Amino acid sequence: MYRFEYKIGDFNCQPVFENWTYAPDEAGGVEKTLNNSFYQWARLTPRTGGRTFIAGDITENNQTTWIYDMEVVIRYTPLIDSDTTMVWEGKRYAINYFTIQDEGKKRFIRMFVTMTDDQSVTPSIINPAQMIYYYNYTGVGGETEVVIPQLINKTIFGVFKDGISITIIVVGVPDTSEVLYEPATGTFTFGMPLYSGERIIIQYL
Repeated sequence: MYRFEYKIGDFNCQPVFENWTYAPDEAGGVEKTLNNSFYQWARLTPRTGGRTFIAGDITENNQTTWIYDMEVVIRYTPLIDSDTTMVWEGKRYAINYFTIQDEGKKRFIRMFVTMTDDQSVTPSIINPAQMIYYYNYTGVGGETEVVIPQLINKTIFGVFKDGISITIIVVGVPDTSEVLYEPATGTFTFGMPLYSGERIIIQYL
C-alpha cells in the first residue's frame, strides 16, 4: 500500500510548467531563455494570500497587490527542476520547494508555489510543435510488451521505469536496461517483465 493516495478526479486542473535557463548577458545582467513548456494535470488547493504593500514615490499613490500561495500535486515527471515555473489562470508562480512522494516509486510531486507578481501573463510556449508530451502506463504485472497506438510514429526521447531512465533501442533484442520501440505499431518491448504497479513514463514529441 502506498502512503500517499489521491482521487484521480481531484487532478482536474491543467497548468503550464515552463523550464528556463539563465545566462549572463552583455550588460552584466541575467538573460532568461525558455527551454520547453508542457501541460500537466494537477490537483490545486484553494489559494491563500494577503494584500502586499508596494511603495510609490512621493508624487504617486502607494499601491497594494494580492500575492497568493498554493499547494500543487502532480504525477511524477523528471521535467520539474529548480528552474521550473508554473502558469495558472494568467499568473506565473515560482516553486518554493517540492517533495517527491513515495521516493522509491516516484508516484507524485507535491509542491508549494507563490505568485511572483500580479501582472497577467501568457504561457511562453515558444514553439508549440516542440512542446513536450508524456504518456503514463502502470504495469499490470508480468508483461514485457506494451502496445500504445497513441505513440505510433512518434519521436521518443525518454522512457522511465519508476523514475529510472532506461535506454531506447529501435532494432535488436532489449536487455534488462533497455526497451525496444517499434514506431510502426507503437509497441514497447521491455527487457524484463514489469511488475504490478510499476510506473512507466514515456516522453515524446
